[in-house]
Amino acid sequence: MRVGLVGYDQSVEALVLLCKQTKTKLTFWTPEDAPDMPGKLPAGVKRAKSLDELTSSCQLIFFCSVPGIARSVARALGERVRANHVIVHTSRAL
Repeated sequence: MRVGLVGYDQSVEALVLLCKQTKTKLTFWTPEDAPDMPGKLPAGVKRAKSLDELTSSCQLIFFCSVPGIARSVARALGERVRANHVIVHTSRAL
């Protein structure tokens, strides 16, 4: 199964480590204007070109957006998810 990460907060690095241990493939997407975006992703994490690409390839999606942009990211994600998606919210302080 491929797992998706939408957004970037402190929980992403822990999720990356967990998925490495279980040999789970990760796909990552965040808006280009997101704050604190790392220049280079950890090994084994694929960067999706679009939210459509992420939602079409991942059934389990972790929503890891920072509070400042969480609403707009959640709205964009909500327009693309279907009944077969499982969304796990990891953002704090929302």
